[in-house]
Amino acid sequence: MNWKGYLTAFLTGILIFSLYAYIQSAPGYMDAEYYYGMGLRMAKHSTLSEPFLWNYLHSIREVPHPGFTYWMPMPAIIAAASMLLTGLVNFLGAKIGSILIAGFVPVITVKIAYALSRKRSTSFLAGAFSIVPVFYSPFLGTTDSFGLMMVLGGLFFLAIRQNNKNEYIFLLGLLAGFIHLTRTDGLIWLLMATFVAIRKKEHSVRRIGLVLAGYTIVMGPWLIRNLTSFGSLLPVGTIKNFWMTEYNDLFVYWPSQITYENWIQQGWRVIISNMAGALVANLKTLLFVQGQILLAPLIGLGFWIHKKEEAVWVPFTALGLIYIVMTIIFPFAGSRGGFLHSGAALQPLMWSLAGCGFERLINLGVQKRNWEKGKAAILFGLSLIIVLACATAFVYLERVVGGDFRAPIWNQSYKNGLEIDKILEEIGAQPYEI
Repeated sequence: MNWKGYLTAFLTGILIFSLYAYIQSAPGYMDAEYYYGMGLRMAKHSTLSEPFLWNYLHSIREVPHPGFTYWMPMPAIIAAASMLLTGLVNFLGAKIGSILIAGFVPVITVKIAYALSRKRSTSFLAGAFSIVPVFYSPFLGTTDSFGLMMVLGGLFFLAIRQNNKNEYIFLLGLLAGFIHLTRTDGLIWLLMATFVAIRKKEHSVRRIGLVLAGYTIVMGPWLIRNLTSFGSLLPVGTIKNFWMTEYNDLFVYWPSQITYENWIQQGWRVIISNMAGALVANLKTLLFVQGQILLAPLIGLGFWIHKKEEAVWVPFTALGLIYIVMTIIFPFAGSRGGFLHSGAALQPLMWSLAGCGFERLINLGVQKRNWEKGKAAILFGLSLIIVLACATAFVYLERVVGGDFRAPIWNQSYKNGLEIDKILEEIGAQPYEI
């Protein structure tokens, strides 16, 4: 695969994801609004403090106060950097960074597919899957972590394939650090990077040291900042998630109520029921969102073909651990989008495996049904892409556009927030008041 192929994938990705983001004049939902708001804060005032309260899981009851007590900062940092580099200190400036990062998703998908199949046709089919991502389509052009997680997860796969070299072991540590700086479950990727390092018994201590060094370079300063800002290495709000009895506990005014004792008083029947609900919800996400329904069987077949490759089964082991964590430990956060966010790290690998599975099915058709391979691959490949494109358009129209292109439903929550802000100003509310 030459540079022209990768450049084509990048430019196609930029074009398609820009189209997805074109009518999105606002972040669209709470996570993206938070990252955009904090990105603005960093770009305008060079501070990590929050001038608002959106949950009470920490004990702080004043504004401004230290930010990122619940979510990790990387998407906001990218939004701030994008605004500063473009000179556009608004949502357009913020989302340009997200679109550029998303542009690398097809590139990495093509690279992974070629590494697995050594065939250009399979690589470009996988790349095509990545630009018609169905349920992910509304999220790749806004100020959230989806595109970033896809890029970091894809790079993690590529680094594992070169793990006999010390520089790539160090890179695994760096990537684990960046994933953790993006999402709290990045600790699982640090565990996977360490596991890869110790599988080669020779120089295992040195290799573990390289992983930890890479991770610490990225995460060390942030952990120190957390410790000095609110006395905890990890976000205090995330820790409280362990003992939630329902999702709305996120907004309980007295966080002292969210304890192990209160959690266990529910009884095991309720606890297991909550976990079972998360189990089903996360399975639906895995099959319908990440598997895009039609691609799920192809991904399964592709995984079976390449199941012995370390660079394949290690990321899927990470996915399994994330699934368990988002089902048993964080059932409410997991079923409300946590697993959707975290699982994005495997999406380029899944698209690549779907391409490999498709290739195997075509070969079976040639052997069993005497298909002409070239014609069959083009016919069924194009048909599959068209169906996925139609599904992507349907999801996008429903979730972003709504009933009117001139007033997209996606932008409505942000407009509501601006109206509330105007009302507060009219009644004399002050910025420091809670």
